[in-house]
Amino acid sequence: MFATYDFSSRKDVERFDAHLNGFSFIHGIGLAPISLTDGYDRHFRANRRSFYMLVDLKLCLTNTLLSVRDLERTRRRNDTMEMMLFQKAWFSFVTAYRSFYDKFMNLIVDNCYPEQVKRFEGSKSRKKAFIALIRAHPTSFPESCAMFVAFPPEFTDWMESFIRKIDDEYRTAEVHGSGSARKWIFSEPDLGKTPYRDLGRFIDHMGTFLSMIACISSGQQTELMTRRQESQRSG
Repeated sequence: MFATYDFSSRKDVERFDAHLNGFSFIHGIGLAPISLTDGYDRHFRANRRSFYMLVDLKLCLTNTLLSVRDLERTRRRNDTMEMMLFQKAWFSFVTAYRSFYDKFMNLIVDNCYPEQVKRFEGSKSRKKAFIALIRAHPTSFPESCAMFVAFPPEFTDWMESFIRKIDDEYRTAEVHGSGSARKWIFSEPDLGKTPYRDLGRFIDHMGTFLSMIACISSGQQTELMTRRQESQRSG
């Protein structure tokens, strides 16, 4: 039977989130800290738009990290089948990350800089407007989570550099041009000399993305969950 979910129902949101967390756990993706149930309690009545942003963002992040897993699994490219699967995973990652970044920007501006939403949405380049905004105001205190959200300068620098590379060197070539991935996926044995090497920095920064999104979904409960996890590890 086709499973359906009513995202206006807290019970269904809780059920969906449990199923999504189970799915992500099976595939080695730890997204449980982003609680859609907490997000429902915190945002649904006060700002329904932010709640649905959280849902779409968690789904998109799941797809982004699934593509990373697929890249890791097929990176040896031992035969034509693995090469084709690797190429498919690379295309999925590039497009999924671009989508994730758009959703992340929207969530942050909507919650951390609500007075800037109209200006941000009307800007010619939202990427540039977002970076300029968080550079000018790297720390905010969104009422929705009653916690400080801060963008470390090195994280902001990396975000700006990585999304520019995703757009200018990878996505534009694969989606709008003749493609560039073929030149290294099928010909270069050393992935350290290819765009694949950039995935390491992406994984290094994933924790910062997760903590910011979890803060907006769960607020101060994020700190309680972190302390509980640290206590369990030390015990």
